[in-house]
Amino acid sequence: MNVLLHQFSSSGTTEAHNTVCWTGTMLLRPGPTWNSFEDFRRHGNGALESIQERDAATLNTKAGTFRILREPDFQYLIGLAAEVSRMQLGMKFVYQAAKITQMHPDKESIELLIQSFSLIRPSPEPSTEEESSDTSISPTITTLK
Repeated sequence: MNVLLHQFSSSGTTEAHNTVCWTGTMLLRPGPTWNSFEDFRRHGNGALESIQERDAATLNTKAGTFRILREPDFQYLIGLAAEVSRMQLGMKFVYQAAKITQMHPDKESIELLIQSFSLIRPSPEPSTEEESSDTSISPTITTLK
């Protein structure tokens, strides 16, 4: 699947970034680990350069443990989170439609239930950062006459 990435510029606008092609399920691997911020700082820019694609680097500090990801990996995870949210909302809608159909098994209720399943079919690719801000579901229901 292709994921369109956006990179924020210092002016606050977004610029299109490379499209990354993921095959199969993306798995993050353990990346480099730094046991203090001082250790991380000492390595300088080389510390960040050592983080490969699909690596989750670990920075342990007194304030807590932090994970560092490359931008394409972060954007992919954001897309997956948006997809999960979309599926959760779709499942709630299907559940409600099924309850209505159970109580009122008429033609309109059955059509509503059938149409609600379109909300949970897989997306061709995860949502991009821009699309993930809108998680509302607005189904179009056509009643049969």
